[in-house]
Amino acid sequence: MRQTDELSRLEESLDHIRQSPAEHGTVELIARRPEVDEREVLTDPEIKQQVQRFHQFAEYWNACAAVLRGSAIRFRERELQGGRKTCKFEKIETGILFGAQCYPEYGAVYVYFGCVDSAGRKLRSKFIDLHNREVAGLQSELDEKLEWNDYSAWATLPAEIEEKPDWFRQHKWILATAEKFSKVFKARLGLD
Repeated sequence: MRQTDELSRLEESLDHIRQSPAEHGTVELIARRPEVDEREVLTDPEIKQQVQRFHQFAEYWNACAAVLRGSAIRFRERELQGGRKTCKFEKIETGILFGAQCYPEYGAVYVYFGCVDSAGRKLRSKFIDLHNREVAGLQSELDEKLEWNDYSAWATLPAEIEEKPDWFRQHKWILATAEKFSKVFKARLGLD
């Protein structure tokens, strides 16, 4: 088997690798077994960087979950180990998107709230109405500048997740913003 085929197989299995427990141990190396009793260490820097980023996201969201403890806002348990840029909060209602995101490449952290087609026509219509008619009022009530697309609204905090000493500030903002989003959007959409 050619090395490029093996790397393709490895890339396809990255989601499986990402499911390994983030709180126990570290990935020291990734190897393939070309023959029985043989091992070839894969040192592709891109794979190493992806694995490191996975662990950084998992650590970031677990640290954030610690700040959320004691509040009504909680991450979905399976999200914490996902090692992804997005971590969803506990489900509010079918079709409601509610979570936090961190994008190191943009130097920002986001809290978002949205409504997709599976929410049903009435709820979706209310959300679109908020977008079309009540942005200024929502921004005032939330004390956040909002950005919108067709199905969600979000607030942004400039932040670098590589700056671990700044995580507590970021996580406090995520908590405060998520609490405001939950209260305001649920009331405006009749989800109380």
